[in-house]
Amino acid sequence: MSAILAALLLAVSAPAILRAQGLDASALFEAFARQPGARMEETTTPQGLVTSVEANGVRMSRMGEGDSTSFVEQDVSGKGAVLCAWGLTGIFSVLLDACRPDDAAEAREDTAHALRDMLAFILANDLARRPRSFWESQLETQRAQARQFTSEQVHRICRREQNRQILNAYINTPSDERRRRIAELLSVPRQPVVNPCL
Repeated sequence: MSAILAALLLAVSAPAILRAQGLDASALFEAFARQPGARMEETTTPQGLVTSVEANGVRMSRMGEGDSTSFVEQDVSGKGAVLCAWGLTGIFSVLLDACRPDDAAEAREDTAHALRDMLAFILANDLARRPRSFWESQLETQRAQARQFTSEQVHRICRREQNRQILNAYINTPSDERRRRIAELLSVPRQPVVNPCL
């Protein structure tokens, strides 16, 4: 993945999302652990206590204690990490606008549809109950970063072979396949997380 694509994806990374909302990760972990059917496991490692909770195909782990506590979320549903897919779809939206502004109407429509469906899923399943405006601002952050590129930078991004191959593969995927993949991704209600991403 190019550095520019990676930077755009990082705009919707888990730590960025938690920091942007001032979200208490510990409170989110506790809410996650209270879900019906949640399974908890504690292990001691050389780095300290690790508490893992798994529910609805997502595993959240708390490592350490006090000021040195960190949290990791991972989708283990086999369907994919919704926030990763959402961030990548946002990147495809940016690339379509920048690199293929006059064609790829079907891919553009599917991308908008996918972003709407994923946002509805995120709003329905986010245990932190962050508002629509928060999530929309995350995608706007990607778009704002892209708007800061000069026309020469955009030209280089669009001409780069790896980016062209990725975008062409996305555009050339049949519409029903793109939509099937999104339906499969969203088929199991669960806490939306970023990891694993790519």
